[in-house]
This record gives sequence, C-alpha cells and structure tokens, in this order.
Amino acid sequence: MDPVVLFNYGRVDALLEPIRLSTRVKYTTLAVSSQHLALGANTGAVYCFDRRQLRLRRLLANKEGSISRLLFSPGGRLLALTVQKTLIVWDHNVDGRAKPRRVKIVIGDGKDGIITAISWDDRGIRLFTGDDRGNVKQMSIAKSKIESRIQMKDSDVIYRADSPVVQLDHRQGRLLVSTRTQCHIIELQPIKCSVTTVGSKPRDGVFGGCLNDALTIYTARPGSRIWEADVGGHVKSTHQLKGLLAVAPAVIWGTKSDGVEDGGRVWEPQSLSFHELHVIKKRHLLMWQPNGVYIFDPLSVQLIGWTNQFHDIFSLSCYEHEFFILHESAKSVSHLAVLSPQETAYLLFRHEKYSDCAQLILRYPDSIKPAESRRYMTLDMLSQLKEQLLALDLKVCHAFCYTIHPRLQQRYQHRVHCVVSLKPAFFL
Repeated sequence: MDPVVLFNYGRVDALLEPIRLSTRVKYTTLAVSSQHLALGANTGAVYCFDRRQLRLRRLLANKEGSISRLLFSPGGRLLALTVQKTLIVWDHNVDGRAKPRRVKIVIGDGKDGIITAISWDDRGIRLFTGDDRGNVKQMSIAKSKIESRIQMKDSDVIYRADSPVVQLDHRQGRLLVSTRTQCHIIELQPIKCSVTTVGSKPRDGVFGGCLNDALTIYTARPGSRIWEADVGGHVKSTHQLKGLLAVAPAVIWGTKSDGVEDGGRVWEPQSLSFHELHVIKKRHLLMWQPNGVYIFDPLSVQLIGWTNQFHDIFSLSCYEHEFFILHESAKSVSHLAVLSPQETAYLLFRHEKYSDCAQLILRYPDSIKPAESRRYMTLDMLSQLKEQLLALDLKVCHAFCYTIHPRLQQRYQHRVHCVVSLKPAFFL
C-alpha cells in the first residue's frame, strides 16, 4: 500500500470575510462539491464560494430560519438545505448568468421531527431525509421553472426507525440508515422497499455509517469499533481501532502548520464513538467526533493517522481527497486533504516550506519518484530544494543534501536514461 499523509491548507480566512464585521451572524453548517463550497448561516443565508479560489460567488437568501444541513447533488447543480422540519432545494446557478431559484420547498407536518440527515441518490433526482423521530422519507426532485411548495405526506415515509437518524448514505439503489441504536440498509424498490438490519447487537449513542462503491457497509460501534458488513446485513469483520489509536497523532504537513511530532508522550488506547463516516480517496474511511479526525484503511486494516489538532468540530464535508471542517465557534474553517507524499512534497516546495519538504522526503524517500504529473517533484525542484537548504543552513540540510538527494538524483537520471534509450517502433 502506498503511504498517504494529511496536508493542512490552513484556516481559510477568506470564507469568514462576508460575516467578519457581524457579531450576530454565524456559520452553522457547510457542504462541498467539485466546484463549490457552501456555508449556511443562522440568518438563513447560504454563502456559495468558488472552492479553489475561495471567492464569494452567490448569496442565497432564505426566510425560514437557521440552516442546519447542506448537501450538493451529484454534479453540484442543486443544493439541498434544511431548516428544522423544512427541506429546501435550490438551483443555485453559481457559474451561470441566470438567477438562482428555489426548485422545491417541502414542509413537515406535526408528525415529523427535526431533520437530522439528508442524502441524494446517484442521479440527483431523489432526496432522502431522516429526522429525530426516526422517520426516513424520499422525495422526487424534478427541475421546474416555478417553485414547488408541498406538504410532506405519510406516503413519503419509506421507513420508521425506533430512534433518531444520525446519518444517511446512498449507493446504487440502496440507502444506508444509521440511527442511535442500529444501522439499516434499505433496498429501494418502485412498489415496496425492503429493510435489513445490520448485525443484531444494538448500541446507544451518536454513531455514523456509510457505503463504498463496492456496497460494503461500514458502521460505527461503541469502543472505537467499526463493523464491516455486506448489503445482506451480515457482519463480516469487526475492526478494533481502540488499540490502534494508542499512538501519537499524525504529523500534519501544510502551509500553516509544521511537521512536528509530539515527542516522548505515551498515548493510551482511545474509546470513541465516531459521529460520521465518509469514504475518502475511494478506499479510506474518514471518521470524526467533536475533538478529532481519524483515517482508517479497512482493506489493509491500518490506521492511516489521527489528529486532535482540530478541536470543536461542528460540521465536516468531504469531496474526493479533500475535506473542510467548520468549528463550533462558527468563526473558523479548516481545509485539509489526504495526499501522497509526492503530492505533499510538491505543495510544500511551492509554498516555500523547504524544511518541512525536506523532512517529508527524508521520511518517505521511496515515495519520491519521477512522474508525468505536474503536481509531482521534478529533478530541477529537488536541486532547487538542495540549494535553499544549503543557503538557509537548516538542520535537515546534511541528511537531505548528502544522503537522500544523491539517491534521488540517481533515480531520476536513470528514468531519463531509460526513456532516451527507447527506440521508436511501429506496429501494424
């Protein structure tokens, strides 16, 4: 397995600029897509930013109240948000000239609870909600030119759980429902949905769950455990993370933090309940609870790392290998990624973090290889790094310049020699 590391882009202050001068306005939740980042506020407003440049592109006004949940549809065209018992869907048109418009408003009735979880289907035409009374509902989201305002009905309910819904996740016609007591998998059918409970032992607490593309179920259990199950509800294995967490927090590399380890401290096993689980970088599990982020590889049964550097986590949203954290103070947002050492070295070099870049290469020398990607270290960059270390007289200078750099130089030059030596060939 190729190693991966945590990279911290830092606290993204540009996201706080729209509310900086107000003591009353606070962010309450966030969501990320391939192009955009949305932050909901207690005023009912949703601030839509360009994800790369972090520029405010659109402000969506809602009069219903404080935003509690946000979720982009697959592809990012639609944005669902919740306010207490109300679900609102926007066609935000962030990148277009057309004005944003509300596609649908769904209002809960007296039997409904406060919405605690939402999930889109794979095509972005159905939306699922779960509430604090255990009701799981589905709604069709049809694109229309006029706003559709409807009342939720009992016929929208596809399942009634015996406890509040914590997390929903949809994959390939199946909906995972993780509640405070159990995890269920619903096979969505046109006429009647079938429900299967994962495992047989109940639990009590805030425990999340998710599906991967292979339809493997992962659901949190007490005592830092993760069940791995199939869609038939059969538990295949129990991953015990309590002992694996008896290690120092992972080094966080980045533009706003140094790769410094906590030296000498003995870490005890940690008994935790993971509030939400997400699949990140296609194979890893990203898990969080208010005072920590944890990344686990269930295929190799290895803990990639954990960190307590980010406290008071209130909301977290991820896309591919990146994730954003909203802190409980509502005045702080962090931006992190799970990257290869090669990608991380490139970013550290570009941000002139030469000491950190050298330390990372010293730790993962076998991961620094010639590659075609523009986001990888080149031989010229490695030579420039050596020159910078010599000029700055940094502590890592000797180990990098006289031990690792010659090895890497030989490796890169060998790759170039092999490419040049190839003779042209024609195939018929």
